[in-house]
Amino acid sequence: MEREVKMKIEIREITTENKEVLNLPNEPFLNEGRLIPIFDGENWNYRIEEFAPEDVTEQCFPPEDYEFDKMEDGFHGLAAYADGKCVGYVLTYVQWNKYLYLDNLLVLKDYRRYGVGSHLLDGAMELAKKLGMIGVWLICQDNNIGACKFYLKNGYTLGGMNLPVYEGTKQEGKADLYLYKRG
Repeated sequence: MEREVKMKIEIREITTENKEVLNLPNEPFLNEGRLIPIFDGENWNYRIEEFAPEDVTEQCFPPEDYEFDKMEDGFHGLAAYADGKCVGYVLTYVQWNKYLYLDNLLVLKDYRRYGVGSHLLDGAMELAKKLGMIGVWLICQDNNIGACKFYLKNGYTLGGMNLPVYEGTKQEGKADLYLYKRG
């Protein structure tokens, strides 16, 4: 749910002039449940499993260490500013399948639930259209239920999953979900 306080959010392209925004830190989020995909042979659906309070954990992704000058071909980034301060970004790549791949969306913890992420998603979709793409797609972990709900609320739909991706790692038991939105 969005917070009632309104703030002016400005979206700017990430360029050599503001490349330092790529140094924003990953901050923790709660693992409060998981999204359980359901495929009926033709369509994807899902149910949400909420964890009991004693099973809720906190997770934080490791630092990204992005270097603007070493970003791959097809990279496009957008930064979100509130009161002149960068509070988040979205990093995307042009893909062969005519979808813009959303590689990373980050919003600083104190600015979550103010609409910053939604503004970044809107910016990514505008960018996709400008680049002649048909939409945006992304990968989200099934246990990052806050992110799953956020993308679904913003019009993304489940398009598949990868179950074995984390086998043999400390993330074992989790799955990647593929989410899509056409422009």
